[in-house]
Amino acid sequence: MNRTRTIILSVAFVFAGCLEYHTTTTVRDDGSLLRTVAIRGDSLSTLAWDFAVAVDTTWTWERARTGDREWTLTLRREFASTDAFNAYQAGFAGSVLRSKVTVERSFRWFTTRFRYREVLPSVNPFRSIPLSDYLSSAELDMFLDHEVQKKELASARDSLAVENASDRFEAWARRNEFEALFGAIRTGVERLGDRTFTPESLDARHSDLTASYEALRDTGDVFDEKDFRRRKEAWLKQRKEAAMRRAAVLAYDSLEAIESRMAEMHRLMEFPHKATVVMPGLLTGTNARSIEGSSARWEDYLIVMYFQDFTFEAESVVTNWWAVVVTGLLAVGAPVAWFLSRRRRR
Repeated sequence: MNRTRTIILSVAFVFAGCLEYHTTTTVRDDGSLLRTVAIRGDSLSTLAWDFAVAVDTTWTWERARTGDREWTLTLRREFASTDAFNAYQAGFAGSVLRSKVTVERSFRWFTTRFRYREVLPSVNPFRSIPLSDYLSSAELDMFLDHEVQKKELASARDSLAVENASDRFEAWARRNEFEALFGAIRTGVERLGDRTFTPESLDARHSDLTASYEALRDTGDVFDEKDFRRRKEAWLKQRKEAAMRRAAVLAYDSLEAIESRMAEMHRLMEFPHKATVVMPGLLTGTNARSIEGSSARWEDYLIVMYFQDFTFEAESVVTNWWAVVVTGLLAVGAPVAWFLSRRRRR
């Protein structure tokens, strides 16, 4: 399990200059949102305004010392609706963790029910081969329950099964990395225009080329741009065709784009994130592990976002006391009015 976690995160969460993010979304009765982001780190990190979440200097913000070498930058912004929030994120410049929020409001006279959903898309752009080709749904569910929900594995057998699955998880990651490399090389072959070395002839060798890449060992973590560069060079040195190396030169921009996407993915996953949603009324359901009053909190969800989308879900109910009062008055007033009207008719 520790190996799987290392493969996913590949960077230390705690070292000098790191940032920790805690995002809180407060849902109002009218469907508006208050978004609060607390960013904790050293002085320089909190002053950089180069964050992995969608915030900028237009938010109301304050910065305070919270430790000997620790500062916390707290930002707040009101959004009139989920549409306003989603539009803000969609138009945000730069590469950040984005999400899409929906709030469903259902009026039922005595109560109003709210359902909050926030979908965070996977930060991993290298997923052309589905994880289900390497891991069963049961193995994946077991991993998520253990890593995200913090559930204990039921038996030593389950623990061993998850550990054994880590090899296939790494194989999945390495295969997807190769598919990105293969696509870039194929672009170079197209640009090469060599009738003896065509994209179709490259496609015919796909299986063999995949096997040779997957056989590379001791070359670092998957999806790390520096290690990818080393693996790419080691793999190209094994190729006997000069045309293959010329194709790689012609595909320089595509290969650089792969490294850039890898670096961006690691940047977004580099530091720990927490998220809290505060619902109106009484919390009645959520997929969060931590619940306190009307608040639901999630941690470790970046692990999931390595290979799939992640969704925050929370439901609550608000008692409409005015409806209770009105109903009570009607229940009492109607018989009284009927009785008085009968007396007047007599």
